[in-house]
Amino acid sequence: MKKALLIGAALMFLAGSASAVPPPIGYIGIFKDATHAFSYTLCPPKYEQFKASIWILPGTNGMQAAECAVRFPATTPVLSQVRNPGITVALGTLDTGISVAFGEGMCNMDWVWTHRLTMIQLALPSVYAQIDIVPHPGVFPVPAYQAASCELGYPIEPLIYHTPLYIYEPVPPPIAVLTGATAVNPLSVQASLSEICYYMDWTGYSFEHFFKLRNVADPTDTIMMADADEDQLIFVLERQMTPGTTYALEAHLCSCTWPYPCATSRWEFFYDDPIATLLQSCSASFTGAGVEIAWELSEVDAGGEFFVSRSEGGADFLPLDMSGLERNGLRFTYADSRVEPGKRYVYKVEYAIDGKSRLLFLSETIETPAALLALHQNRPNPFNPSTTISFTLPAECAVRLDVYDVSGRLVARLLNGEKRGAGLHNVEWNGRDASGRAAASGIYVYRLTAGRETISRKMVLLR
Repeated sequence: MKKALLIGAALMFLAGSASAVPPPIGYIGIFKDATHAFSYTLCPPKYEQFKASIWILPGTNGMQAAECAVRFPATTPVLSQVRNPGITVALGTLDTGISVAFGEGMCNMDWVWTHRLTMIQLALPSVYAQIDIVPHPGVFPVPAYQAASCELGYPIEPLIYHTPLYIYEPVPPPIAVLTGATAVNPLSVQASLSEICYYMDWTGYSFEHFFKLRNVADPTDTIMMADADEDQLIFVLERQMTPGTTYALEAHLCSCTWPYPCATSRWEFFYDDPIATLLQSCSASFTGAGVEIAWELSEVDAGGEFFVSRSEGGADFLPLDMSGLERNGLRFTYADSRVEPGKRYVYKVEYAIDGKSRLLFLSETIETPAALLALHQNRPNPFNPSTTISFTLPAECAVRLDVYDVSGRLVARLLNGEKRGAGLHNVEWNGRDASGRAAASGIYVYRLTAGRETISRKMVLLR
């Protein structure tokens, strides 16, 4: 933060109580109204003016100055802007990076706006465009959106970016609907959709929570989903279906594009599969040496045969050599050692009797570990008080894993040159520095050095 912004500012709190408890780390965002409501989308007609406001919610230490920049679509020029009259110093411009400081004694402890903008939409986007708050490009050592807190010396604190403001063409987006449903086995159903997207992720619910199965003759007989393979759209049921029954798969689905309108769709199918009812259990997993597929039947007819085929990355299923099949009573296992690193496989097992072949089950998608150096996002993130950092090594090598704060200061060294073998590794950081003190809330960078390669990622600690 430029020191010139902070000269002459004094430390004091605003009169009165804040309308909300400030978060440990402040937020910055651009909103379509003047009340910083949760607004994500705009649908302005072509050539019509519209307004937006930049708001900041300070952290627990308050905010006296801030820095950021704003990125506008090429078709959305700013006609005018109004600056908060409490800002006494403003350097730069919104598009190139602006630094603002509030007047002497102005310690903001609640939501405060910096600029109110009037814009015009010259052309409607085909899907959506967005106005982004972006890091100030002149911040050293790395661009950032950040604020000067009201504590003594006005230490710099990061700001968390809230959300872009999306400019969407005012045409209702298509909603995903069911286009098919069929039983894979007594415990799973495969669906097809008009379009597939992962719009559910932000809701906090898992994919299968948006689907349920009803007995058409008895709507009170509902089977919920226990798990889902989102790539193959195969849903595992909490209990088996009853042969000779018509079921309806119901789905609450939304559009893949903003503003996410939703609707319920339904698809009926008749379930009656005498072969599939033989299936008691099935599984597929990566063992390190390959993929093992296992299943167990209630009985096996004389002369019955099994055939296993494999789909790689969504391609067509290709038959596999059945010499890898083993039997132990009514339990069968098949070992596929011809797998490659970093691939996604789905297996199909069929049962043939008297010249007729029927599907027994489809496996979930199996992902083999990538043979490349990879540093994964820590989990959970944000975290308090500890988090797990995972990385994958293509081969055995010496590894160093360090945690830095945003100023580049080393906070903790989690691994110091120890040798680790090929594969996935997990390391826990307890949120404390090298001396054992609890690290402050903020953004941290964790850096993995393996051999001659270095990879970094960011994480957020919220106390």
